[in-house]
Amino acid sequence: MLTILHARQLGFDNRFRPRNAFDWRAFLYEHDPGPGRYAWAVREAITAEESTIRTLARGGRLALDADGPLGPNRVESDIVGAIKCLERLSFDSSGEFLFVNVTTTHSPYDTPVNQERGTVASVTGLVDALTGDPSVEAHRTAYYDAVEYLSESYRQMFDLLDREFEYVITTSDHGELLGEYGHWAHEYGLYPELTQIPLVVSGMDERVPEPISLRDVNGLVRLLSGNDRESIPTDDASGGHYTEYHGLLPARRNTLLDAGVAVETVDRYDEGLAGYVDHSGSYTYQSDDGIVGGDSASVVDRITDRALDTTGREHRGVDRATEERLDAMGYI
Repeated sequence: MLTILHARQLGFDNRFRPRNAFDWRAFLYEHDPGPGRYAWAVREAITAEESTIRTLARGGRLALDADGPLGPNRVESDIVGAIKCLERLSFDSSGEFLFVNVTTTHSPYDTPVNQERGTVASVTGLVDALTGDPSVEAHRTAYYDAVEYLSESYRQMFDLLDREFEYVITTSDHGELLGEYGHWAHEYGLYPELTQIPLVVSGMDERVPEPISLRDVNGLVRLLSGNDRESIPTDDASGGHYTEYHGLLPARRNTLLDAGVAVETVDRYDEGLAGYVDHSGSYTYQSDDGIVGGDSASVVDRITDRALDTTGREHRGVDRATEERLDAMGYI
């Protein structure tokens, strides 16, 4: 049986929305409260790529949700809300699969620890990298404070999950840049700080040295549940995996252009990139400074071909039925 804790159950906003959707979260944090903000909001809704009505509806829900990221209960809107929800749930002893998404360390870094220590901060990826001058020390302090809070809170969540489930898989969808390479957040690039993330499977008293891809977690779940006896696949016969960057989301591209970034610069950051990690963990990847980390001609050719293949792919959306289903569940 599949059980998923949805955004509205947990009180936090899963960031699944149409790829061309206006980023209300960033807008609301970047504009001070007051009448002027609402005037700007209407303007942005009219000029957004998605429908004006849907844009306004999503923005209104976010701004008025008491348990949302801007509501008075936001201190408990993420992992604490998830823990409380888990404490109320009962699980079928015949076996269930539960997926929980927690965004505590996602910018803006605004946990109770950040608020107590006065270290709340927000970064916006390429906009900050290309037009701003964020404080490395301040943002790293804010991030580490958020991580500290998440670590202590996750101990409670893990104890709850560990009592109910045979296996608990803990991982992340990406890392974070805090000024390394002149970049911030996780909007651009295939840097190791973004692509090398933790993956811990409880119940297995061993360390597996070979790298695996996040795409393989699905296969790992099937393997652990006994539904798939085949070994976890790799991207090629030698046991390696690719990483890919497919360019900017249309809305983020427009944000950069509106911020005055030259079209040529935006185009450069909108090009596809690729990387490759071999079975030993050696990682080679493309960046805005060229090929990093590899001297094998075959590996360089391989990721160059891969990057060319990703460049020019259209940002595909989902069909109408799927979009309506995601909207009904609170994802968009």
